[in-house]
Amino acid sequence: MLIEQRVHEDLMIQRMAENDKIVTRYMDDGDFQRTAFPILAREIFEAVHATQKATGDGA
Repeated sequence: MLIEQRVHEDLMIQRMAENDKIVTRYMDDGDFQRTAFPILAREIFEAVHATQKATGDGA
């Protein structure tokens, strides 16, 4: 069990580092930002829409 927990923690730390790199690139690289923004915006819109539909909150 402890080995599995350690592996899980190591993966979480690795993922945080990867996310940090992506955020830094997004903030520093205009071309990357222009490419990524429409994709991110669509994903956010769809997630919010799905949540509202599931909860019946049409606001």
